[in-house]
Amino acid sequence: MSSKKAQDVGQVQRQNSGSSTRDPQEYLPSYEMAMGDPPPALVAAGPGAHGSTPDTGEEPTPKTSKMSTTDRWIWAGLVVLPLFAAMVLTLLSAASADTWRAELCVLRISLPEDVWTPLQTAGTAQAAANDSPTNISLGTIFRRDPPRLNSFSRRDGAGYLSLAAWGWCLEDADTGALTCSAPTGWYDLDDLFAAASIPDASIGADDFSHALMHGLVLHGIALLLIMLSAGPVGINVWRRYYRNNPKSEAGWVQHGLLLAAFIVSGLAALFDTRLLASLDSKLSTYTVTAGPARALTGAAALILGVTFGISAIPVTARYFRRQTQHLREMENVAPLDAAGESESRVHPVEDEVDVQRSRSGRRKRRRERRERHGRSH
Repeated sequence: MSSKKAQDVGQVQRQNSGSSTRDPQEYLPSYEMAMGDPPPALVAAGPGAHGSTPDTGEEPTPKTSKMSTTDRWIWAGLVVLPLFAAMVLTLLSAASADTWRAELCVLRISLPEDVWTPLQTAGTAQAAANDSPTNISLGTIFRRDPPRLNSFSRRDGAGYLSLAAWGWCLEDADTGALTCSAPTGWYDLDDLFAAASIPDASIGADDFSHALMHGLVLHGIALLLIMLSAGPVGINVWRRYYRNNPKSEAGWVQHGLLLAAFIVSGLAALFDTRLLASLDSKLSTYTVTAGPARALTGAAALILGVTFGISAIPVTARYFRRQTQHLREMENVAPLDAAGESESRVHPVEDEVDVQRSRSGRRKRRRERRERHGRSH
């Protein structure tokens, strides 16, 4: 009787355990093996994976080398000095004082006596109406003849018409007396030639292109952009080099202002060249000479281009270097993610082992109750 009950109990145990008759304890060796050895990706990545230190687990601080005092001043000078030189050159080419307009003009036209006299009369009347100083002698202002910054001949005409960034000037060839218009960056010669009665009309306002004349305002715009860019450049130099903070980077405001100043200065030099070529072709009977302002503006544009390169190229190089390092870190994280997925696949085995243990314990308790019940009967 007891042997039959034992057979029945064994049959019930097999039915309750399902199709698998393996002991749940057989799962433990494989589970311990899976949990005991780290995945290969973790071993390959090393203890410093994800950029953390093996001891504290904190993010490491990027190493930045401190520059010496000499290096700091050299790099600061490479940015500040070219910008200062470009500012001085542009300031000279865009000067608004009458004497500076006459000497540092964009171009100068030598006028014969029959053209100079009516133009001087009309210019004097117009300057007086605009409350502009007239007939100012260069010798009176400088107490001597000022140094000539160009190769203008002083005896090739009765007078000269000079065009500058802030207006026109009429200069007497003998006395050096000046008659200049009111300072303005947007002007033309229509009123001047309309008031003058030139006999043969060999020169007139139509010879001066309005588009090229209005392009002279670019000198003032370039000067404004250079002065605006001096602020961000000075702040960045003070933070990065004077305070010795290599983490401080020049912002895009600084780069944008320097680039805009470079472009506008280049356009101003281009407009000056085109205006000179246009008047030289239209006024073939007159002597048209380029003034120092064109060369000063061209030199300022070249220096601004160099300044923009010194300011933007290192920052751009460091930006791409950081992006490359970030991509490498992302590539190192990918094997760790795969290792995490392989580790997560181990947990279902653990859950299955727990379920099998629970079922085995319940079956064992039921079997013991049946045996006790059978012995009692």
